[in-house]
Amino acid sequence: MAGQMGIRRLKSAKRHMGIYQHSFGFREPFQVLVDGNFLHVARESKKNLEEALPKILTGQVKLMTTYCCYAELRKLAGEFRPTAAAAKKLEKRRCTHQPAVSAAECLREIFGAENKFNYILATQDAALRSALRAIPGVPLLYINKSVLILEPPSIATLEHVKQIEIIKTMPKKNEVKVTRDEEIQILEPAAKKRKRTKEPNPLSVKRKKPKTAPSQPGAAKQKKAEAEAGVEDYSNEEDESAGATGHAADAAAANAAATGSESDAVPQPRKPKRKRKRSKKASGSSGPSSSSVQPAGTGADGNSDGDGSDSD
Repeated sequence: MAGQMGIRRLKSAKRHMGIYQHSFGFREPFQVLVDGNFLHVARESKKNLEEALPKILTGQVKLMTTYCCYAELRKLAGEFRPTAAAAKKLEKRRCTHQPAVSAAECLREIFGAENKFNYILATQDAALRSALRAIPGVPLLYINKSVLILEPPSIATLEHVKQIEIIKTMPKKNEVKVTRDEEIQILEPAAKKRKRTKEPNPLSVKRKKPKTAPSQPGAAKQKKAEAEAGVEDYSNEEDESAGATGHAADAAAANAAATGSESDAVPQPRKPKRKRKRSKKASGSSGPSSSSVQPAGTGADGNSDGDGSDSD
């Protein structure tokens, strides 16, 4: 039964220390401030603090005290002398009290209003423990019948934890800030837009036929007469155009005849004949004989055309 109680106590202590670690930033080694009463009770109950404290706090521990607590043990003397000797070996937390004050007053001043340095207090003074419960984030230890007990977090500590959780959910400075207008738009639903009547698709609508003038009586006969008159006019125009083309052809023929008679009366100058160049080969081999070429003015028989008589 005692073993089961010890296991439950350790589990609850581990859960409580988890709150201090996650919400207040407690880190190992945990700094434990002890006063003279706590050291005296631990010595009388033969409690080894160097083994018991790391076990219940689930981590390494650094034991500390103050000069005021050590001075108080020295003043008590008597049975507190061995306790004062043990306190002398511990690390001293520097305080500014000259001369020394009571241990309770000194420890209150060290913890201040917010426990800036994350100290853990181990004391048997009930009044001091009740005063420090009002400060959030202060773990409290005491000994009850040789059993080391870690108090659960105080009400002030739990409220501070809730505030921290709320702050974590809020947007940070580097995140996008939501303006007042945007908040109103988020909270209030957007107004529904009215549906407007849409016009039909012009491609799917048939085009309207143009309106025709009402037919009058006798209009068909009038159109037929106009058409016939137009055909007659066209035929007359064709006759006129054919006659004009005939007259033009006669005039062109007369002009051509006049120009032909003028060309017969006036002799046209002859165009000089082009001399053909003969190659040397052609002139040497196949040239016309001198006998075949007759001078101008001679007949077929070689006589000149002088007076036409033979010279005997």
